[in-house]
Amino acid sequence: MADKILAEMDDKADIHNSISLIIYKINAKYNIKSFIANQMSYENPAKTIVVMQEMDPDRIWFSARRQDFKLKMNELLEEAIKGIPDSSAGGHIPASAGSIPKAYEDKFKENIVRILKEGK
Repeated sequence: MADKILAEMDDKADIHNSISLIIYKINAKYNIKSFIANQMSYENPAKTIVVMQEMDPDRIWFSARRQDFKLKMNELLEEAIKGIPDSSAGGHIPASAGSIPKAYEDKFKENIVRILKEGK
């Protein structure tokens, strides 16, 4: 299953080359977002990787990675969830994770893009 999801990344992910960002929402029966994020980050060490997965009908869980340590993933996600109720994020510089209500999926993605464009 993971190999298929990784193979589909180029066609299904939101790729923002100008800000070195890949946002990829996966559809999988099991919780594999962290594994997918790790694999993608090894192949793209100088890019910010955010993998999102719907784990129940009302919630999106996400994992973020960046192997070159040029951006702090914990700070990026903590900033991206500001203003989103019932959300959480945290972790470490190269790896972080959290969750948001499904209704705020687009807002969360917009926040990440905005933050990276602003160079925060």
